[in-house]
Amino acid sequence: MMPWEGWRDEHDYEALAERFGTPFYLYDRARLQAQCARVREAFDQPISLYYAVKANPNKALLQLLREEGWVDGLDIASAGEWELGLSAGWSPEQMSVAGPAKTDTFLQSLLEQRAGVSCVESLEELQRLERLHRETGCSHRIHVMLRINPKTPILAFGLKISGFANPFGIDEERLPEAIEWIKKREQVFAFQGLHVHGGSQCFSGKAMGVHLETVLGLVETCEDAGLPVKCANVGGGFGVSIWKPARMIDVGAVARQLRLRFRETDVRPLIRFELGRYLSAPTGLFVARVISTKASRDGQLCMVDGGMNHYKAASLREVEGGKKELLVEHLSSSSEVREQYMLCGPLCTPLDRMGDDITLPPVAPGDLLGWPNAGAYGLTMSPLLFLGHETPAEVLFDGHEYRLIRRRIRAIEW
Repeated sequence: MMPWEGWRDEHDYEALAERFGTPFYLYDRARLQAQCARVREAFDQPISLYYAVKANPNKALLQLLREEGWVDGLDIASAGEWELGLSAGWSPEQMSVAGPAKTDTFLQSLLEQRAGVSCVESLEELQRLERLHRETGCSHRIHVMLRINPKTPILAFGLKISGFANPFGIDEERLPEAIEWIKKREQVFAFQGLHVHGGSQCFSGKAMGVHLETVLGLVETCEDAGLPVKCANVGGGFGVSIWKPARMIDVGAVARQLRLRFRETDVRPLIRFELGRYLSAPTGLFVARVISTKASRDGQLCMVDGGMNHYKAASLREVEGGKKELLVEHLSSSSEVREQYMLCGPLCTPLDRMGDDITLPPVAPGDLLGWPNAGAYGLTMSPLLFLGHETPAEVLFDGHEYRLIRRRIRAIEW
C-alpha cells in the first residue's frame, strides 16, 4: 500500500467530525514514523536527516519528531520557526537556520544562543555576522555553512531555485571569494560545510543524482582550496504529489545515486537531507463536509465547507506539467458507481475550487470528503483570514486516541 492509500477505512470520520467539527486536518503518527523510517532504511551509509519546519510547523509534530528521535534536527527558515523549535524542546545545536532576510536582531540571537548552523546566503551576510561578533564581544566562533546557488538548474525540480539570480545563496562563481573570506577569519567562523538546495518536487532519482554530483563538485572546490567540509547539506525537494496519478520519489533510487556519486570522488562529507513535504505530506488528510450540490450548465457542482482559505494547495490547478485531477476520497461511500464533480469551497471567489473534474461515488449533502497527502503546506500556507471563516482544527492520531493539537479559531479572535 502506498503512503497516501487506505485512509477511508482507517477512521470513523463521522465521529471525528462530530467531535472536532469540519473542516479538519487529521495527522497519523504511524504514517509519519513510516516516512522517516523509509529514508533511514534506504541509505547504507550514515546520513543526517533534518525536518523542514515550513512544511508543517505544528508544535505537537515537532515534539513528536524530537521525542521519538525520528530526525536529527530542524531546518529553520525564520525567527518565528526558531522560537517554535525551542518551545518544542529542540536545542539550538539541533537547528540549522537558512533564509535570505535575516535581521541583525535575529542573527544576534542565533549568535548568542549558539545555533547549530547558520546557513549564510550572501557575502554581505558573512560581513554582518563578523560585525555582530565584534560588536557583541562574542567569545565563541560562529558555526556557519555557505549556501551556494549553482550555475546550472536541475530541470527535473518542479520549483527551481538555482541557476539564476535569486536571494538564496552565494552564486557559485563567487565561492572562491567566500572561501578566502572564511579562511582569513578562522577566529570568527567555525566552517561546517555547504548548503545547496536545488528546488522542490523532484520525482527523479537520476535528477537527484545530478544534484548530488553538483554538490560534491562544490565540496571538492572547497577541499582543494584548503577549506575542509564536514557536512554537505543537499536540501530536500523529494517529490510527493497531491494529484492523480499519485506518485512519490523513489528514495531508494536517490540512495543508489549517492553511492554512485561517492564512487566518482574522494571527498566524504556527511550528507544531510532537509525533508519537509516528503516526511509530512503522507501523514495528513484534509476532511471537509458537503454542504450542497447543484447542476450548472453541463456540470455537477459540489459545495464543501473547506476551501482554499483552509487548504490552498488544492486550489492550484496548473501544476506538475499541466492540469491534473486532485487526489480526493469519498469518506462516506464505497459505491463503485462514479460521477464527475467540480468541488467548490465556501468563499465568494471563483478561485475557490477544491478540484475540477473529480471522479467520485455519488455525492450528497452531509457526506465527508478527504484530500490525502495534505500533511504539508496545508493550514499555515493558506489565507486563513480571507472572508472570516473559522480555521480548521488539527488532530493527531497516535494509534490509540485522537488528540486536538490546534483548536478552531474564529476570525474575531485574531
